[in-house]
Amino acid sequence: MMQKLKEPSGNITGKEVNKEGNKRVTKTYYHPTIALCRNCQGSGRVMIYDSPDLLRMNGKEDICPVCQGSGRVIVSKLLETVIKPFREEGGLL
Repeated sequence: MMQKLKEPSGNITGKEVNKEGNKRVTKTYYHPTIALCRNCQGSGRVMIYDSPDLLRMNGKEDICPVCQGSGRVIVSKLLETVIKPFREEGGLL
């Protein structure tokens, strides 16, 4: 049994519910959004250190390779939730 539910509210694109036996799988799709880059914390620049530089004294500033200097990235999400019944060993379920 497969149901597709469309929810226009917020940034959710769609929700898909799949029931197989006693297991329920829910997939929620989110619109792509713009977020701060986690690699450079939104600055667009990162410090690069040579491997023997343990004290991090002689670093070189460079453009962030993740966001390419913009400080922002586009993030899209797919959230999958699996719900199964709990069966304790020796239980009646």
